[in-house]
Amino acid sequence: MKKFLSIVTSGTLALLMATTSVVTSFAYDGNDDSAKATDAVSLEVVSDNTIPAEEPTGPNETVPTVPCEPTINYPQINRFSNNATGTKISWNSYSGAVKYRVYVFNGKSWSRVGESITTNFTHTSLRDGVTYRYTVRAMDKNNKFVSDYNKDGYSNTFFAPPVISSLQNVFGGVTVKWSKNSAINSYRIYRKTKNTGWKRIGNSDNGSFTDTTAESGISYTYTLRALDAENNFVSYYNDGKSVTYVKTPTINKIENTATGSKISWGKCNGASKYRVYYLQNRSWKALGNTTATSFTHDKLKSETKYTYTVRCLDRKGNFASGYDKNGTSNIFLNPPTISSLANINGGVEIKWNTLKDADSYRVYRKTKNTSWTRIGNAESNTFKDTNVKSGTAYTYTIRCIDKDGNFASYFNNGKSITFVKTPSIVKVENTAAGSKISWEKCNGAAKYKVYCLDSNKGWKALGTTASTSYTHDKLVDGTTYTYTVRCLDSKGNFASGYDKDGTSNTFIAPPAISKVSKAENGNLVEWNSVPGVAGYRLYRKTVNTSWSKLADVTEGTSYVDTSAKKDNVYSYTLRCLDKNGNLISSYISNTKYYHNGVLADGKITVNGQTYNFAKGLFRSGYQKINGKRYYYNSKGVVVKNTIVGSKREGWYYADKNGVCCESEEMRLAAEYMMTYCKGDTLDEKMKSGFLYMAKNFPYNRTYDHPKKASDLPALAIDLFKNKKGNCFRYAAAFACTARIAGYRSRVVIGDVLGSPHGWTEVLVNGEWLICDPDAQLPGYKAPDYKPYMMKKHYWTLNPHVKCEVTIENGKAVWK
Repeated sequence: MKKFLSIVTSGTLALLMATTSVVTSFAYDGNDDSAKATDAVSLEVVSDNTIPAEEPTGPNETVPTVPCEPTINYPQINRFSNNATGTKISWNSYSGAVKYRVYVFNGKSWSRVGESITTNFTHTSLRDGVTYRYTVRAMDKNNKFVSDYNKDGYSNTFFAPPVISSLQNVFGGVTVKWSKNSAINSYRIYRKTKNTGWKRIGNSDNGSFTDTTAESGISYTYTLRALDAENNFVSYYNDGKSVTYVKTPTINKIENTATGSKISWGKCNGASKYRVYYLQNRSWKALGNTTATSFTHDKLKSETKYTYTVRCLDRKGNFASGYDKNGTSNIFLNPPTISSLANINGGVEIKWNTLKDADSYRVYRKTKNTSWTRIGNAESNTFKDTNVKSGTAYTYTIRCIDKDGNFASYFNNGKSITFVKTPSIVKVENTAAGSKISWEKCNGAAKYKVYCLDSNKGWKALGTTASTSYTHDKLVDGTTYTYTVRCLDSKGNFASGYDKDGTSNTFIAPPAISKVSKAENGNLVEWNSVPGVAGYRLYRKTVNTSWSKLADVTEGTSYVDTSAKKDNVYSYTLRCLDKNGNLISSYISNTKYYHNGVLADGKITVNGQTYNFAKGLFRSGYQKINGKRYYYNSKGVVVKNTIVGSKREGWYYADKNGVCCESEEMRLAAEYMMTYCKGDTLDEKMKSGFLYMAKNFPYNRTYDHPKKASDLPALAIDLFKNKKGNCFRYAAAFACTARIAGYRSRVVIGDVLGSPHGWTEVLVNGEWLICDPDAQLPGYKAPDYKPYMMKKHYWTLNPHVKCEVTIENGKAVWK
């Protein structure tokens, strides 16, 4: 901005053009009694330098002076300085002057504005932006003018100190605003704190300036000075305006959690709280306030972009900072949901829903004894965990990963499964009945289901087993079968995968001995050829030995057993061999015995022991001979003096001659003892049976009291079948068990103080002892076995009839 200073010399007006220069200094003006910063209007241009450190009192400048005019007979104004209250006019001293009178031109004439005994005067109450013209005249002590005056005067435009209209904490600093005067070229901004003086922080050619160097939590005071085009000061400054700067919160992280997005930012000194916003329909919508430096926005829509910003509040809830108008964006992703967990061959297969904004996925696992552990990444929505132990329960969860390898989602509680490994078939053996498939035990499996591959229908279930082997029977000799096994849980559901390729085996039926005959030096053993085998292994056993290898035959289908001894009994069997000498078939175990080269038949005594044969095989199980039932063991020997048979075949008592007692009461007594009675011997079973009968077969009152021995068998039968009865039935039934145990036993029909009663007596060491199951009933609360083998009953017994039971020629006889 150009200014003109008018100088009058000897009646001649000289018009000089002067340029005002703003100087950023804090120099003290010695002519100013107030010791405040001054401004100057001068012809000299002063460079704009950094504020010197030794002048800390306020925004100031170095003021150039107006050169004196030669042969001038009036005070010459050499400087103007706009200050806070007006314009300070300075002039050179005039010889003979005691004081000076200052005038301002009012547009028509000069008007007196004041007097000064010094060489300066401040004209106050001026209007901002108005140009005033001044002149000065010297006076003596009598108030007489002693000088002329410059009739054109000296001009200066007054600019009041700029007034800050607002201080605002914005994103990135403090924005200082004021009303810009169109006559002002630019402004210089100053700042101070309680610990520092005024410091220049920058220039602005409009009505605002943002202080980007402010520190959060610190109180700053700002003021301004106006500059002309040459950066000379044209205004003073005022006390300014203060604000505590609180920086705009900077969002440094947004994490997707299980419930929403967690927005985090750095702490802002000076903030009491923070208000979080998100962008909705192009407008910021408040989410909530917090004193923490994080906030979780929940109930979000997955795979949706949200933009957030944060603003500081003071303790009254007013805004204390700016905010990031652009905000920080984040795509919310729900934790991936596992859709399925499946035990497959080799591990656990995890599948989950695909999220389009996920670049990849990270898979985690935990057990009841471990925390979440990362186990791998996947680019698709499927992962196979191969590092698992059968029988262990695992829980899996997934997190989304972005392209930079950062988490893009949280995780949920996951989904659990007990891993049960796929059964691994370790062996397939050809047995006599078929192919026996064996596999490793799989912890966590309740059962196993075995499958065979059908070329037309795929895998066909063969059966279920709780063991680790299964025999596939009814196979076709020479046919190849492929098997796989799958685990089941306790409910019969699949608990594992399965080997889709399976394990194959060619079934070779056990080869059969076709003929055994007497040879010149032993037994000649012959068999039929089996296609596809490389040889045979021949085994032999006797009645007293198990199978032992006799020879491997790789040529032909016969072998002469030269080690066979005369009058001994031998049996032979075969197994097939492959080219490597491995066994590839089972053997027939129940082969026939030969005696001196012919089938063993009838009674044959070997080493003093007599064995019973029937066409080469031991007589075994029940056999009817001459109308009597006998029981032969697996060696063809008649079993005697014990209970024989099985649950499938039925139970009988075989006497000292091996004849089985076929009377119904004795058959049921044998069945009762083998089903309900504990013990390794018949005597132990009898004692156990006494207590079991009393405690588990309830008393049932009837009035068909027996009168003679022939009445008793039906009572014993009734108790064994219906499992309840009265004292006579207990006595008859227990007499049967005592007889089977080897005791002489009898039923006594009598009374107790006139009431009918029956009991059992057994002969022990020549003395008949009382056994009364009825007296052991729970209702009597008698100690266990107290009424067993008593010499004297604790009741008063009166016997009437005594009926002994014996076994003769396979029949029970009561008499």
